[in-house]
Amino acid sequence: TQALRAGAPPPRAILTVVLDQVSHDNLARDLDQLPTLSRLAGQGAWFTDCRVDYLPTITALFHEVLATGHYPAQNGISSDKLWDAKKQKYRNALDDGDPTPIQVPTLMELWHREQGNRPRIIAVSPAARATVGLVGHRGTETGDQLKVAMWWDTDRERWVTNPKFYRLPTSIANLSLPGVLGRVPKSWMGH
Repeated sequence: TQALRAGAPPPRAILTVVLDQVSHDNLARDLDQLPTLSRLAGQGAWFTDCRVDYLPTITALFHEVLATGHYPAQNGISSDKLWDAKKQKYRNALDDGDPTPIQVPTLMELWHREQGNRPRIIAVSPAARATVGLVGHRGTETGDQLKVAMWWDTDRERWVTNPKFYRLPTSIANLSLPGVLGRVPKSWMGH
């Protein structure tokens, strides 16, 4: 109710931006140097008085609480590492792109169902545990073929996905990075 105007039609798009390990004061201080984020903050919902009321605040756990609105006891993601009872060892939570440990639907999934499976769901992150945590399960809905989830494979220097659960657009899979990476600046804002 605080993000949407009463009586307004459903938004055409919902964009969630998570800046992991960026404090509000640092972001607010540099916002004028970040025109796209500045525009999104000014035209979107901006919550300045949020509190994290659970510990630890690690990536997989935080993203799943944010993505589902449920604490770890309900959503199934309690750490960046989870115990795999079948293999009798710990595994990285969601890093293989397998969303099955997530016990509840994500907000993206609920929105998808609410809108008759029409919205395209796209999640992009440097790490699978962040991407998969936000996008959620592979459903059986008719619009599921539109669900894209990708993360950066640092060893192979390319975007990847788990094709058992998600789609990776051919244009991204075939992207030639040596030319792109050669044009990436070596510093950002003097750092």
